[in-house]
Amino acid sequence: MQFTWIFALVAGITFLAFFIYLAGGMLDQNEDARDVAIIANLESKLKEMRSSKATSTQIKGFGKDITIICEQAQQRSELRIGSLSKDTRTLALYAPHNIKGQQLTLHTRPIQTPFLADTALYITDEQHRYHFLSEPTGIAQELHENLHNLTSTYGITAPQGNFPTRQILISTPRQRFLPTDITIPPRTGNGAVIITPQDQTDPEGISTVTYYEGTGTGFIPGPTLPVLGRAGMLAAIFSEDAETLACAQSKSLSRIATVAAIHLKQATAMQNDLQAQSNRCAGAYFDILSSLRAIENAAKTSDLQTLSTQAQTLKRAHNDLQLQDCPHVY
Repeated sequence: MQFTWIFALVAGITFLAFFIYLAGGMLDQNEDARDVAIIANLESKLKEMRSSKATSTQIKGFGKDITIICEQAQQRSELRIGSLSKDTRTLALYAPHNIKGQQLTLHTRPIQTPFLADTALYITDEQHRYHFLSEPTGIAQELHENLHNLTSTYGITAPQGNFPTRQILISTPRQRFLPTDITIPPRTGNGAVIITPQDQTDPEGISTVTYYEGTGTGFIPGPTLPVLGRAGMLAAIFSEDAETLACAQSKSLSRIATVAAIHLKQATAMQNDLQAQSNRCAGAYFDILSSLRAIENAAKTSDLQTLSTQAQTLKRAHNDLQLQDCPHVY
């Protein structure tokens, strides 16, 4: 009898352990399936928004830690949840390294030079804060309005709460910020970015961006790099640091070079056809061809100053083409 009782007990424990093992495996499988669905949904939404105009939307129901990686040297760009990842090398995606939330906010901004070359994608969560120290005018006001679905504020005092906060300073001739001007005590993990446009009247021109890391007692200055246009300024605000900004920006530049080369080929063919017909419009394409070549080369070499200048030249040349009632290039 004792042997039978012991045998039954061992059998019962074995069955219970096996049941727990099966249940745990099913839970793991369900969790993996949920992660796959989340990351696939996010990737799909980002690709869908890439073809949209400037817009903003919110996605609910995540509640998972999502890591966003962009490493130019390793040619690595991906979304990651746990061990799952999705390649994002084709997307110019600007975001904090780690996001989590029941609600994610996605923004888009077309990158035009002046043809539509790419669409910048921005993503953040309800745990991050964006705080403008600049006066609410001009470029600062416009950028703030672009963040209308986020917790973004103005003021000289830091927002309260234990959320990662980026302090944003837009230098203007009237209000020029220097590193020593960042006087709001930072919490560890917070940061600041100073954006200095070359021309306050031209938001689509070049701006210089400098990142600062908060240590709890002060700010440590980081790298400085140029960005192009409104899309670039927003990219500086959303990006975790200068390295990830440069990595994502390089993808946009590659796209600009590719699209410029396509338009250059089309414009050259159009000019050749018009010359063969002795059409008066043939001569109107020389400036356009020159600007497209310059834009392609500038994008390949990351020469944002030339890119900005030639984009304006191309815009004027294309407007002249339209005024002369000649075939459009794009």
